[in-house]
Amino acid sequence: MSFSNIVGQDIAISILKKVLKGGRVAHAYLFAGPDGVGKSLATKAFAKALICEVQKEEDSCDSCTSCKKVDSASHPDVYWVSPSGPKGLIKIKEIKELRRRATFKPYEARHNIFVIEGADALTEEAGNSLLKVLEEPPPECILILIASNLTRVLPTILSRCQTIRFTQISPRRLKGYLIESFGLSETDAHLLTSMAGGSLGRAVRFMESGLLERRGEIVNSFLKIGSGEELADSLEETFDRFSDKEELREAIELLALLFRDMIFLKVGAEKDFLANPDMKEVLEKFSADFSTEDIAEVLQKLREFTGYMDQSVNPKLILPVLLNSINNPQGNKTYV
Repeated sequence: MSFSNIVGQDIAISILKKVLKGGRVAHAYLFAGPDGVGKSLATKAFAKALICEVQKEEDSCDSCTSCKKVDSASHPDVYWVSPSGPKGLIKIKEIKELRRRATFKPYEARHNIFVIEGADALTEEAGNSLLKVLEEPPPECILILIASNLTRVLPTILSRCQTIRFTQISPRRLKGYLIESFGLSETDAHLLTSMAGGSLGRAVRFMESGLLERRGEIVNSFLKIGSGEELADSLEETFDRFSDKEELREAIELLALLFRDMIFLKVGAEKDFLANPDMKEVLEKFSADFSTEDIAEVLQKLREFTGYMDQSVNPKLILPVLLNSINNPQGNKTYV
């Protein structure tokens, strides 16, 4: 994995290449941006370039012993810290260990590289402990922090790092990459792109989870409903098939895209704007008796559902509330 393998982050990669070419490497970087857009991949590529044995000007050779060790997470001079535990935090003990290792000289490379994956998951104690390294870093020490949410990173840490921003990948580029690299059909790549929200990592995760294979089952189950009562029953039956939380989330997101497409159809959008363009005629027929307000209300409830799941609320507890809201979206009217 080198810089050439990272998709859709041309500006961030060009900045890192200029750093390598100029030889003026800062002691601390913060790679910031949405999940799944290549921050961790860029971190690994940058670390490899910094300690590559071939010492190419703007990238690693990607094949020397040092590069291979970074790829296999076995290089003694590259140390990763990641969130752990049920709450997904980085605690002070992990940072204390990092500080201890930072006092050592590099074993093999020119630098000691420390990566904190999830800098927005540092506890306050851990963040304050990290400041001691950022304020007085050893000369061979380079820190790379990775964060998805800058608002959760201590301002004192932000001020001591050079921030490199990573952005969502454009739909056209992401879709093209999925077709070219994985041999997906236009329809499947379009759906994954719509669900991924500019994140290649999410798109690949959806693909590897078998979402495309389950799509027909989920959609057909939903579209066979008739009355409002059957809508709730159909959704409950669909959701009950998924004991895995992530699979349930994917099913919810698929259904949310159906409702979003129905809103687009209501306002006269062209087929190209749909996440499910192959289902245009079916969705037009299905949504004929829906008002735009009712569809928007259901879409909002689905998004609230995923929001509760993000807060680790038991889906079984909130599912009845969701279904009741969908069955009577305006409180006094059957949905269909």
